[in-house]
Amino acid sequence: MGISDFSRVQGSADVLLVPKHLEIKPRPRGTPAQDIVIPRMGISAIPAAMRQMGWTVSAALMDRWFASPGWAMPEEWKQQGGQPLATRIPIAHRDTQIVSMEWAAKYARARSAISTLMEKIPTAPTILQLKRRLSTLAHDGTGVLQLGHPGMSAIQLEDMCQVNFQAFSNSWDIMDDMYGALGRATMKMAFVGRAIRAGATEPYRFRLAHVGLYIRDNYDFNDDQPLGIWTESGVLNKSEMVANLFLDALAFDWHGEPIGQASNRSFRDFRARTGRGGDFVLYSDVLWRNVDMTLDLA
Repeated sequence: MGISDFSRVQGSADVLLVPKHLEIKPRPRGTPAQDIVIPRMGISAIPAAMRQMGWTVSAALMDRWFASPGWAMPEEWKQQGGQPLATRIPIAHRDTQIVSMEWAAKYARARSAISTLMEKIPTAPTILQLKRRLSTLAHDGTGVLQLGHPGMSAIQLEDMCQVNFQAFSNSWDIMDDMYGALGRATMKMAFVGRAIRAGATEPYRFRLAHVGLYIRDNYDFNDDQPLGIWTESGVLNKSEMVANLFLDALAFDWHGEPIGQASNRSFRDFRARTGRGGDFVLYSDVLWRNVDMTLDLA
């Protein structure tokens, strides 16, 4: 049996495929021939491997997926205009506890998204979305209307007060806990303040008092993205992963520990065979910024 044959062996629902190419040290001269036995890593062992690398948030998100009844996120939930209202997503299909803005703010790419959004406060797209929000509350532009309050959750802000967003994080980022936890996630910005028009001849303005910033992401395995080669101590580094993906010729020093190559399909197969593995929409908590700014809504 050749090494490449192991990549096609069908195993239990929990085992990953072994990488096609392993650097096996030559058998000493004169020793008898024998089959190469490569212990395959179970897919459900990945969260523990993540914790070995210090990826605690990534591990917690994956633990939740494994612990949930099998459920695949509808593809339309990932499309603009197809997302359900946040407050109407069943509790079983959303998480608001695992990802925090305090954790996210440790990473430069999340801090950059926050800065970019704060710069977008007075821009035309933000003002246009703010006006849409006010119109859904049946505000006709007269008197005073309070929009939101600083005690609202990300889910509440999403449906009522969200005014702009900034995508961040992608597959080419440095491999860290945020890389493992989030795909191409979205940082969102919500406004809390008062819309004011003192009289028919007075300008229509919004007095911004608080800005809420939070993360929204879909935790699902719908496409065919490769997710790396894993051992029980962690994932191979980025250069080795890229070599395996594009050159189909990964060679690394393997010491006999359980190993496996993961992809989104691996998780879908696990769900199909076990009935476990539930996708979900995640929301972080809210990072609040106090702001004293007046925006012209005319």
